[in-house]
Amino acid sequence: MYGSVRVYEIAMLESAPRLVRPMIMHGMRSGVPKPEQDRFLPLFYGEMEWKQIAGFTKEADDQAYLLLVNSDGTMHWAGHGRYSEDVYQEFRRHLLAGL
Repeated sequence: MYGSVRVYEIAMLESAPRLVRPMIMHGMRSGVPKPEQDRFLPLFYGEMEWKQIAGFTKEADDQAYLLLVNSDGTMHWAGHGRYSEDVYQEFRRHLLAGL
């Protein structure tokens, strides 16, 4: 948590076969430092809805997506791709405007 902002790392696993989900989760959790595990959120439902909200495209399926969502689920900003100072500043402007 950063001030009143909660940050979560989300893994979209709805399309993963149910049989292998526990193995995937175990591997992913072991890669997340202990202090950050309470902010790691696996999603097994609603993957397509989140991808639509984020503006996901198959051409950018290997990129990280960053969403700024309030507590009622309303999205205020979305970005994806490699980190850049411009993207960070845009995210920061939206974040500060919402606080």
